[in-house]
Amino acid sequence: MEKYSQAFNCLNEAIRVFDMFPDEAGSLLLDAVVMKGDSLFQLKDYPASVAVFQEAVEMFSHFSQSYGESVATLYYKLGLACSKMNAYEEAFASFRQCIRVFSEDLGPDHLRVGDVMYDVGKLVYSHGEHGSAEKSMECFKEVMRIYSLNKHQNHVRAADVSVQMATIHTDLGEYDEARDALKKALKIYEGGIGEKTSLVGKGLTLQQIGRIHYAKNEFDQALTSFKDALQIFQDTLGEKDMNVSLALSNIGIVHARKSEHEKAVEMCTKALKIRKLHFDDDQDIADSLFNIANILDDWGRKDEALILFEKALKLYKSLPGDLEISQANCQQRIGSIYWSKGNVDDALIAYLDAHEICEAEHEDIEELLTSVHKALGNCYF
Repeated sequence: MEKYSQAFNCLNEAIRVFDMFPDEAGSLLLDAVVMKGDSLFQLKDYPASVAVFQEAVEMFSHFSQSYGESVATLYYKLGLACSKMNAYEEAFASFRQCIRVFSEDLGPDHLRVGDVMYDVGKLVYSHGEHGSAEKSMECFKEVMRIYSLNKHQNHVRAADVSVQMATIHTDLGEYDEARDALKKALKIYEGGIGEKTSLVGKGLTLQQIGRIHYAKNEFDQALTSFKDALQIFQDTLGEKDMNVSLALSNIGIVHARKSEHEKAVEMCTKALKIRKLHFDDDQDIADSLFNIANILDDWGRKDEALILFEKALKLYKSLPGDLEISQANCQQRIGSIYWSKGNVDDALIAYLDAHEICEAEHEDIEELLTSVHKALGNCYF
């Protein structure tokens, strides 16, 4: 990150000088502003990068003769930055503008349009609204149509699309369709032997194959796939990459399902340490704390589990977004530990907090609410 910080400082100084001579600076000032936005994006200061990219969009009307590929690329960068902030509507609006400009300038079936549609498909699915699976699948099918039209159906990006489609099929329980998509992806990735993008793509494909095995309770096969993916990520991306973290977490989850608690905690803790190198406290870190606490609880190490459940709860409460159900799950687990230790008063407080949250929610709470009601009954009687 140091190089991006240095670049950011240099660009700030360049922009300060250009601002003194705006007529002479012209497009140089615009280029410097865009590069500043790029640096902020790499530094993960997404709100600041969004502001800078928006400023650059405004500047195009003054410094550019036409709204061609350059402004489309800028809209694309703005869309990516907005998506990192979970500002979905703003991200979709930027991507739409990008597609419009690329379509007008290069044609609606140009590869650049397909590339943007790929990111739109991922964003639609991550948004998680009703019907998102169908909508994102339609996006990916359109991307594949464009790639095939341009004879790019065997390129690495087409394999990336197949992996995304497989992810959706897996989440929907359509395992045969997911496997077919992953076979196509794996064939393409393995054709690019030695290329970093192909190796990483192969690792991601193996992760998805592992997910299918896991969903079908084929834990040994899942473990093999996740371990193969981990090895690829470590060799290709280094020990501290986020893909390494995800692979370690998946391995830990499989060990937990096999009741191999010590190994599960070891893997999930390693994964959490890597994630903390990349991000400040966020929902994934809270989820990781919750998952490790669950493993410790099942292992019988109640005191350690209680500490992590309370850390996860504190973090869930501090984060924006609809995380009430996660808070209620924490409270329910905390209550169960207090109950197992004979501390009825503290158990009751935790269960009542969980119950209050459940009563305010209307979706996806039936199983949790039933568990809380049962626990409250035990406390009262």
